[in-house]
Amino acid sequence: MFLFTLLISTILQVAVRGTSIRYVPSYSPVTLTCPADDQATDLTWRGPGYIQYFIGTTVAAGLSGIIKSRVSARHTGGNYTLTLKGFRYSDEGLYKCTVDGTEYLQMIIKRGRIQTTVYVQISNSVTLTCPADDQVSHLNWSKDSAMSYVWNTTVRTGLSDSIKSRISARHTGGRYTLTLTEFRSSDVGYYQCEVDDIFYTHYVYLLGIFQTWTLFFVEFKLNNPFPKILTKVLYSGLL
Repeated sequence: MFLFTLLISTILQVAVRGTSIRYVPSYSPVTLTCPADDQATDLTWRGPGYIQYFIGTTVAAGLSGIIKSRVSARHTGGNYTLTLKGFRYSDEGLYKCTVDGTEYLQMIIKRGRIQTTVYVQISNSVTLTCPADDQVSHLNWSKDSAMSYVWNTTVRTGLSDSIKSRISARHTGGRYTLTLTEFRSSDVGYYQCEVDDIFYTHYVYLLGIFQTWTLFFVEFKLNNPFPKILTKVLYSGLL
């Protein structure tokens, strides 16, 4: 069996007025920056839903504790910054920085995904894996963003028997896995693993032996000592 896996690291994209793009690993801190002279006095940061995060460097009253514990603001060296720790799906949205009444910065932050490409031979087994702390409780495997296969480690009852009998899921050792046995062409597609609010996508393709069957004809003509070889392709494709 040949099994090739390509792992592309998770990225989060931050676009600044459509011209500046930064890439940040999932669950890592991200710092948003806008220019602000040290003499500036009216400074605010707002997050998704136009919720006020900071007035100057003071956390805004009413900001939820979940956000409050992960954000900080600084005003120094001609910059006004907002730092978010452990970026997550709920942080996705539009961020606005205002300095002395002028809105300087607009950032759209999108959650990231780990993408993996896997090739599997017919009738073989494949196990798809995504990271998941043992404390995580919200887990799900689905196919093609439509068909839910597994909730936590329980196979969905609505699945056809031909699928249900060939899949299983485990959550142990910091990993959440989905195993498919007796791989079929109908299993080709992309599988999504959801761990809390982070999504991981595995593109699963069919790996086969490409073979061509060709029929050869030899044509002889009078007064021509050199025969002409003709060919006809009978079959070309995956075995």
